[in-house]
Amino acid sequence: MVLRYSPDRNLLYVELRDGEVAETAELDEEIYVDLDPDGRPVGIEFLDAGAFLPFLQRLLPESDGVMMEIPATLRDLLDRRFGVAVEDDAVAGLVRQPGSTAVASGA
Repeated sequence: MVLRYSPDRNLLYVELRDGEVAETAELDEEIYVDLDPDGRPVGIEFLDAGAFLPFLQRLLPESDGVMMEIPATLRDLLDRRFGVAVEDDAVAGLVRQPGSTAVASGA
């Protein structure tokens, strides 16, 4: 999984896997899912990066006991940009994309 953040437009793209994008489905007013020809998700675009955390909370309710490792660069971004303090020190592989600020984790 690769995360790309565009600070000038506050966009966040979560690339779930490599694949051809055949169509884009609107999941929410500011969240779009890119689908391959078989209807499987390839990526998720957040037109407002602030929608990312509420989206994760819907996917991973606290009661499930699911733990996530958050890379240091994403943790710092969440803290600076949204005032979200993440105490996880795990650092996965970092990927820098041209024209984007950083953010990635290996899956």
